[in-house]
Amino acid sequence: MSESPEQDYDPGDVAVIGISCKAPGARTKEQFWDNLVHGRESVRFLEKDEIKVDETLINNPYYVRACGTLDGYDAFDPSVFGISDRMAAAMTPENRLFVESAWEALEDGGYDPDRVPGEVGIYGANNPQTAALYGTPPDRVSVGPEAIEHGLAWSPDTMTSNALYYIGLTGEAVTVTTACAGFHYAVHLACQSLLLGQTDMAIAGGAMVRLPHPRGHLWEEGRILSRDGHCRPFDAAGTGAALSSGVVTMLLKPLAQAVADRDHVYAVVKGSAINNNGVSAMAYGLAQPERLSACIAAAMQVGGVTPDTVSMYEANGLGLPITDQLEVHAVNMAFGKQTGTCSIGGVKGNVGHGGVVAGGFGAMKATMALYHRTLAPTINLTEADPEIDFPSTPFVPQLESADWEPEAGIRRAGITAIGGGGYNGHLVLEEAPALAERAPEAVGRPRLATLSALDDDAL
Repeated sequence: MSESPEQDYDPGDVAVIGISCKAPGARTKEQFWDNLVHGRESVRFLEKDEIKVDETLINNPYYVRACGTLDGYDAFDPSVFGISDRMAAAMTPENRLFVESAWEALEDGGYDPDRVPGEVGIYGANNPQTAALYGTPPDRVSVGPEAIEHGLAWSPDTMTSNALYYIGLTGEAVTVTTACAGFHYAVHLACQSLLLGQTDMAIAGGAMVRLPHPRGHLWEEGRILSRDGHCRPFDAAGTGAALSSGVVTMLLKPLAQAVADRDHVYAVVKGSAINNNGVSAMAYGLAQPERLSACIAAAMQVGGVTPDTVSMYEANGLGLPITDQLEVHAVNMAFGKQTGTCSIGGVKGNVGHGGVVAGGFGAMKATMALYHRTLAPTINLTEADPEIDFPSTPFVPQLESADWEPEAGIRRAGITAIGGGGYNGHLVLEEAPALAERAPEAVGRPRLATLSALDDDAL
């Protein structure tokens, strides 16, 4: 497609030109979206013989054998990236998944990693606990090559620098550890770097692998883990969420440059904002409505977006009544007194709580919704929590798949992530700009198909 020559683009707009997603029940972004639009729940309920840990807990009446497992999390071909077998064995699953996902996002955007021009920044969120569960810290008494290699493979800090190095790129590498808001923080930092001209393209994402894998959880009254293994966003019977694993990455570029380069655009990041609760009247780790509201409002303000033009709100939606009540209160304050309606949903009902990649699942859902112009349903919502007075807000729970026909004439979505420790993040995404369509191909004319493989045998 080619752009209209007279079209002007907001200099603050950032295009999403490539995406990669692996989630419970989905090895690709297409499978992920298909699961969402068909209302499938991908949290698994494990058999006892599948669980190799928690033997002393497995018969406890409060032990819940549910989790969002990730197929293939332990499968890795180091030869693709020129990684030694020793290095690969020492790399944590998150390190391995992230380098694969970053590569896949580049390819999805149409870029050969060996021929990417300019500076590419990589920003990623991971869970520092994974490294400790995967193996013991490297022996710092020795600083020989083997110890150094082990340290680089094992360290959570080097997840992004490993991806940069082994994909063969130059640019910034920033690993963030901001709890369950990590994905949003990575995207926010990536957009800042692009808009400041520090990088030409950016890969932003998050990776989470719960170890040991798979395992359930122990339910505790009033905590965030679900009593029955199901997450029920905004539901009166909600008791939290099961834990899950996954990886999501996005390839980003300033919109004007992406259009000039004839990139494929899935969606546009109009604005992003982050903040922290700091000291507040709420318990440490719970959403603080005033601070979360300020974060949501700031993201809209940065993008020059008015609330009445946002017709999809993808919530953090933990499925615990107190947290969902606080979140809806916060976003209602941020939206103010508007007359339009806004679909509200939560992806945790489908895939559980992915920790640092939870916001990535929500952002992927919104990106695909914009791309397909379709609103996916929120599952496990049968009776809305009466403490959430939805009729007095602009928000209407999305219970079924539907064509997305916004009253404002443009499709925009807001996505919130909340992390323990008071971390808040919000993204505002917009549908890709309308570009002039390429002339249809002549009937019978050969078409170009692209294949990617390391060598002839792999092909």
